[in-house]
Amino acid sequence: MTDQKYLYNLREKKIPPKIGEKANKLHFLMTKKFRIPETYVCTWDAYLQYQNNNTRMNQVLREEICKTIDMHKCYAVRSSANVEDGTDYSFAGQFKSVLNVKGIDHIVTAIESIWSSTCSERVRTYLEKIGVSPDEVKMGVIIQEMVSPQISGVTFSKNPLTGMDEIIVEAMPGNGENIVQNGMTPERWVNKWGGWIEKPETNTVDPSVIQKVVSKTRDIAETYGNDIDVEWVFDGKTINWVQLREITSLKNSTLYSNHFAREV
Repeated sequence: MTDQKYLYNLREKKIPPKIGEKANKLHFLMTKKFRIPETYVCTWDAYLQYQNNNTRMNQVLREEICKTIDMHKCYAVRSSANVEDGTDYSFAGQFKSVLNVKGIDHIVTAIESIWSSTCSERVRTYLEKIGVSPDEVKMGVIIQEMVSPQISGVTFSKNPLTGMDEIIVEAMPGNGENIVQNGMTPERWVNKWGGWIEKPETNTVDPSVIQKVVSKTRDIAETYGNDIDVEWVFDGKTINWVQLREITSLKNSTLYSNHFAREV
């Protein structure tokens, strides 16, 4: 047990396969030179030990976090399960995410809350609906440095409702919590074959940033080799990509809406 390692920086050369789909796709973005925030991942080995009530694992993980992660910075702690972000089902919003986490105790508590969310009634209902056994779920956890956003958004490389070849961007000043907490409506942009077919009548978001997002989204989709949706934040200088998903089958269009993804 003393030789077990649970925590990895995605910049490390050798990343184990037990990190979940969300972390794998972030690793893809990083290796292909698309900018992501500093990101760590806790393998699902820790989750399996947690399920077995292994208290030694808790101590080992705490020590790794203290040695590896800057405790003075804030982090987004997010799920990265083996069943997430697949080609058929995204699991978007099913598992817990915790933002603005700082300090060892809060980070560990956030990780444990994500592990325990696999047993929530909502997740169990979702798993039953798609025919996946709860025993099949293995939960990695992402610990990603928070970026102070001037603009946040989500972008689809193809219309997920109609399948039309157009890039859809929904963006707003600040971060996505404003949608949930303050009821703000994002600005919506639609780009088709290099031209705008829909733009907000009045906008608070810099159009030049949206143009860069469209261009980079197209590059990511071409590099990835499939249609995608990506979450991003603009810090005033750089676009940071914080999540990549394949667009699931159009028959599962209830997983999407024409509104900003509440997970951003």
